[in-house]
Amino acid sequence: MSLQWITPFRRTGCERLHADGQPVSESNDLLQFWQWMGSDLVANTQRAVVAEYIVGVAVGDACLMSGTRDPWGNYDLTSTHEVRIEVKSAAYVQYWRQARESTPTFDIAKTLAFDPETDQFSDTPTRSADVYVFCLHTHRASDPVEAIDPLNVSQWEFYVLSTAALEDHFGDQKTVRLGSLYRIGARPVRFEDLGSAVDGAFRGD
Repeated sequence: MSLQWITPFRRTGCERLHADGQPVSESNDLLQFWQWMGSDLVANTQRAVVAEYIVGVAVGDACLMSGTRDPWGNYDLTSTHEVRIEVKSAAYVQYWRQARESTPTFDIAKTLAFDPETDQFSDTPTRSADVYVFCLHTHRASDPVEAIDPLNVSQWEFYVLSTAALEDHFGDQKTVRLGSLYRIGARPVRFEDLGSAVDGAFRGD
């Protein structure tokens, strides 16, 4: 038996928690669930999704306006010029009580590509995107804690590298630190310049 491919649809936030169509209360809607589930933007898992969204805004990913995020995708975003983008994030400050700041480290491990049409993974690990965008949240331990705001694009630095450059410099390496990106020439890009930087990395400029 072959199960149907379930395509998610974009919701409004007004949908109610219900029992076979009968609302269970007057206030428990999807927006309340989103607020409960996703308001902590500092925790590293949710901050990574925020970084992905910010890059999507910068590069003009069409799904942000009309589609839904695909957590099983072989890459994260597609630019207006059809560049496939993988987004990785790191930060100095975490939400837990730290003895010291974190050392920014990004995941660059190759993965098995998944084909949702066949429900199969590829045999060989690879990097499926054309370009990687490394997002560093720059809030430091010395900054006022109440000022931390992952929605403030000015608190982020963006480093853009083609996948080809990653392959050349890091091969099968699974992680990379910020210092290593600097050593191969990566430099911070402003939010407003991110789209052109992605296109440039894809072209090999």
